[in-house]
Amino acid sequence: MKRKTKIITSVIIIFIAGIIIGICAGMLMAHQRISAFKDMRAQKRYKFMMQHLSHKLSLTDKQKSQIRPLILSFNKPPKIDSEKIKALVREQKALIESEHFDEQKFRKLYKQISAVKEDIAVKQALIKRQVYDLLTDEQKKKFETLFQRPRGKQRKFMLGKQRKRP
Repeated sequence: MKRKTKIITSVIIIFIAGIIIGICAGMLMAHQRISAFKDMRAQKRYKFMMQHLSHKLSLTDKQKSQIRPLILSFNKPPKIDSEKIKALVREQKALIESEHFDEQKFRKLYKQISAVKEDIAVKQALIKRQVYDLLTDEQKKKFETLFQRPRGKQRKFMLGKQRKRP
């Protein structure tokens, strides 16, 4: 009888260990797929930006080779900054959901989030400026129009909301 109990217990333990190992392996594979997907998105974004700039600005081969590393650094997501923002937003949410709302603490968290976002914007602006410095005068004029947002009638037309007049 004892022998049968030991065998059954051993089989159950092996079965549970297999399940745990399977779950861990599945989580690891999911994490790898997500990171591969993020890398793929960054590569597509990089390729699109290079094609867009090259086409719109008529870049020379020398300019392309100089701009390529800048665009790659532009596309690298600042993981530290995004993680900081996520943590601060979680703190804000917890503060809002808490019994006693501390306005001063909320303001402090909001200022920290704004500071991190400002740092990201400054990094991106510096990269844009470095690209701008590599362009000719004619290309600089075209470059300035690339980043302008459409206004008024142009915006309505682009959004498909232009009305026909009777």
